[in-house]
Amino acid sequence: MSKQQSLGLDVHLLTGSEARKIEPALASHIVGATISSRDAQVNPMYLVNGYINAAKRKNLIVHKGKPVTDIMFESGKVTGVIADGEKYYSEKVICCGGVKTPELMSKIGISLPIKPRRGQLVITEPVEPLISHVMLCSRYIAAKYHPELLENAHDDAIRLGVGMALEQTSEGGLLIGSTREFSGFDKNVTEIGVRTVCAHAAHIVPALKKIRAVRTFAGLRPYTPDGKAFMGAVPGFSGLYVAAGHEGDGIAYAPITGKSMAELIIDGKSESDLTPFAVDRKIEQH
Repeated sequence: MSKQQSLGLDVHLLTGSEARKIEPALASHIVGATISSRDAQVNPMYLVNGYINAAKRKNLIVHKGKPVTDIMFESGKVTGVIADGEKYYSEKVICCGGVKTPELMSKIGISLPIKPRRGQLVITEPVEPLISHVMLCSRYIAAKYHPELLENAHDDAIRLGVGMALEQTSEGGLLIGSTREFSGFDKNVTEIGVRTVCAHAAHIVPALKKIRAVRTFAGLRPYTPDGKAFMGAVPGFSGLYVAAGHEGDGIAYAPITGKSMAELIIDGKSESDLTPFAVDRKIEQH
């Protein structure tokens, strides 16, 4: 928290009693919390559509359902991509394919240690307002940065990297997450995953025990061993860039990632220092 405060963020500690005054649904055993007035939330589908519509106003052409299968080069310089069998020409290409980025990079001999990390989530029936903030528990953060602590745990919730992320939509449904699992590209939900996610969340917000789940789903986060994304030029391939590996924070980092990459491509350098995110940096493998 002190690091966040040193950066000018409004973050401070609450006692358990203070937290329950703000969020009465919290369990009586909660002894403390942190809160920030700067926290915010977006609907990712609305946001992505907003980006697309804004780009279309700048004459962007969107090709849906055409996955890129290869990158074209001539004399070491990018000339475009091949998508769904069609060639699209460009002198600059950004590979931002999330968990699929290593597959594309491997075709040109570049190895990126990005691994899919499954997150299982639950959606409930609409209910009257229960919480007024987005809630994260400390285990949600710990599981992200220290996967080595989870591997040999006997407790299912710890082994699956379960940490609570809880929010309520304007329609009343609650989104409850989530696991952090290395399960390859499997996006199926599991009984044990859903059960442990719900049990952990209900331990923190007991009222969830009486609310019915109506839907479950899972997604894949692009995990990197050092917790940092890959952003920047690909050495040895003029015109090729990567922006991938943001784990579960991609939607939050999208604006600064887009701005930084645009500056790098257009101006040759970014206002933000991208050195810690270099494509060829040395990182430990777990």
